[in-house]
Amino acid sequence: MKEGFEFPMVTASKLSLSLRKLVRGVGINDAEYKTSYRDNKGKTYKCPYYERWKSMVERGYSEKYKETRTTYKDVTICEEWHTFSNFRSWMEKQDWEGKQLDKDIILPNNKVYSPQTCVFVSSQVNTLLSDNGKSRGKYKQGVSFRKATGKFQAQCKNGAGKQKKLGYFPTEAQAYEAYVTYKHALILKVADEQRDIRVKNGLLLHAQLLLDTLEEVTA
Repeated sequence: MKEGFEFPMVTASKLSLSLRKLVRGVGINDAEYKTSYRDNKGKTYKCPYYERWKSMVERGYSEKYKETRTTYKDVTICEEWHTFSNFRSWMEKQDWEGKQLDKDIILPNNKVYSPQTCVFVSSQVNTLLSDNGKSRGKYKQGVSFRKATGKFQAQCKNGAGKQKKLGYFPTEAQAYEAYVTYKHALILKVADEQRDIRVKNGLLLHAQLLLDTLEEVTA
């Protein structure tokens, strides 16, 4: 049974509808049914469409969320998706089960959630392009300095969640080149495995942008 059809559509009462508040001051839950429901056996059901929408609104408008995730500082949501039913209509047409909503694979550095820029992707694809900017320190992505050796180490996630060590180098630029070479090949491999042309083309674009950063470093 598909995940989206496991949720029982229980009509919301007029009182329940009247008590609804805006989600994060902007999100309008206009569903005519209860988006969360507990049956007489105590089992709780949550609408998968609403859960994805609410999570997106949190990322777009929760100040607390943005404080701990600085890459979301300027992220917003298009006005159309401020209304839940509009987001659900779009999501119902997507291949979303078991996948995560992404806003910047199709359009690199995009800051707006919208039907034109979003797509559902696997967790592997969603983490493939993460730059860990907050935790990596002052050096280039994939590069760290090892005092014990006096050299720069290059390493990169292998696409399966494990860190792959790429060697030690005398300069940061050389270590970064090793990282980019490995990461570029990995992105091309993952792109080739995609059935959604939007995701494939987006990954290819990210791969090219990665090469462009290398040219800037080695120029």
